[in-house]
Amino acid sequence: MTENGPHRLLGLRVDRLTTDEFAHQVIERSLRGERGYCCITNVHSCITARDSDKFRDAIDKATVAIPDSTILQWAYALRFGVKPNCAQHGADIMMQLCDLAATASIPIGFYGGKDDALIKNLSLHIQTACPRSKIAFAYAPPFRPLTQKENDSLIKDINRSGVRLLFVGIGCPKQELWMAQNTKHINAIMIGVGAAFDVNAGVVRPSPNWVHKIGLEWLFRVAKEPKRLTKRYITTGPRFLCLLLTDWISAAFPQRNRATTK
Repeated sequence: MTENGPHRLLGLRVDRLTTDEFAHQVIERSLRGERGYCCITNVHSCITARDSDKFRDAIDKATVAIPDSTILQWAYALRFGVKPNCAQHGADIMMQLCDLAATASIPIGFYGGKDDALIKNLSLHIQTACPRSKIAFAYAPPFRPLTQKENDSLIKDINRSGVRLLFVGIGCPKQELWMAQNTKHINAIMIGVGAAFDVNAGVVRPSPNWVHKIGLEWLFRVAKEPKRLTKRYITTGPRFLCLLLTDWISAAFPQRNRATTK
């Protein structure tokens, strides 16, 4: 196994890149005028990838896929015997990319958010934090699925705007599937950032860094949004741990596992 590059954890693709390496690779691709999309994954993504071939295929075909989950980084490091990378908040990764894009004069855009007010607040925050930002496109879609005609019109608007780095925040797994479906038609590098829109717009408070570093961001988020997130973490958390334990045992005792399957 090589130190860098894509590997799999419980079937989920994980590219072993630091956040800085990821950010600079995205900026370089944007400057070269490439098309593509990048995924930022977590434990929920891992379980979703096991349940949905379509979602797993979207992650597999991404330009880059890195986790922002401390738990996923630890699990990967223990599974493959490597040093864990430092996991950053998805919202912080988004801000780093916006800052680098501003320095490189790369036009950026936002697709997602719950309404126009959130997108406006997000744009204002980015413009304030990164004064040289060129925000060329910002659109909050309806909650319902877009019709084919609406999606085609949206793609034309994105391309006409001149955006070269498009942040997509419509939630997992919708954003990954949408990016995979449209990547051949959108003239930009897309990044699926999920809840980072809410955090950077000031709607949702991020967990403190120390909470994120010890892998308890999920508990912080459940405390903040119990109705929406309790069921997700009750179902995905224990299942992830069971699958991870089984995977570790299989890796530690390969000969015994082969013998029992004969």
